[in-house]
Amino acid sequence: MRNGLLVLLAVLLVAPLIGTTAVTANPAYKVTLRVIDASGNALTSATVEVFYQGGSKVVSGTTNTTGYFEFEVLSNGTYLVVVYKEFYILDYFAVSGADVSKTINLTTGYYKLNASSTPINVGFNMTLGDVSGVTYQGATTNVTVYVPAGSSVTLAFPKEKTEYYVYKYVLDKIKYDYSETTDNTLTLTMSTNREVTAYYTKTFAITLEYWILAILVVIIVVSLVVAWRAGAKTAKSMIEEYRERSRKFVRRK
Repeated sequence: MRNGLLVLLAVLLVAPLIGTTAVTANPAYKVTLRVIDASGNALTSATVEVFYQGGSKVVSGTTNTTGYFEFEVLSNGTYLVVVYKEFYILDYFAVSGADVSKTINLTTGYYKLNASSTPINVGFNMTLGDVSGVTYQGATTNVTVYVPAGSSVTLAFPKEKTEYYVYKYVLDKIKYDYSETTDNTLTLTMSTNREVTAYYTKTFAITLEYWILAILVVIIVVSLVVAWRAGAKTAKSMIEEYRERSRKFVRRK
């Protein structure tokens, strides 16, 4: 009986300490985002994805009828926000021991980046310089991206894209503003609206080396010779058979 009372007393003393430690180690901070489009209206039913610095996705969802999206995070640090509805918005917020309320208002403080490619659309990656270690991989070209003024954004286009296992499109160059580069990545500081276009060249997916072509030519020539000889033998046999039949017919007469 006495031992049981001692165990119960120990549990009652330790339990509050365990609960306090858990709450202190994992505080929850409420984040309230509101999105306003370029016309000044609430952006409703837009997809929102939030990533923590380093790359892990924290939460995803959609804005409500007034453009709000609310959620909780458990860590201090910088977070990337990606909003999508016919266009993309890249933005960020920082948590430092308190709840956060942020309004993304496209009517002011943001520039447009028009990302396109020709003659095909390709998927490309986007990295916002304000959030380290996070690369967004869900975008496709021929789309507009809104980026905060003064922020840098890195675009990475695929070096090639294969279609139907026969053709492939190889990146030729990227033109932006009045410049161009042959690299597949490009970093821009958003101090004005930007135009970026990736140009691709269509070619065969399989590149034939010269020695492979030589072997193919030899195979084709040998095949033609064999076919010709086989045809010649067949024709000769048919002629001999015809002559033999003719002789038999003449003898019978």
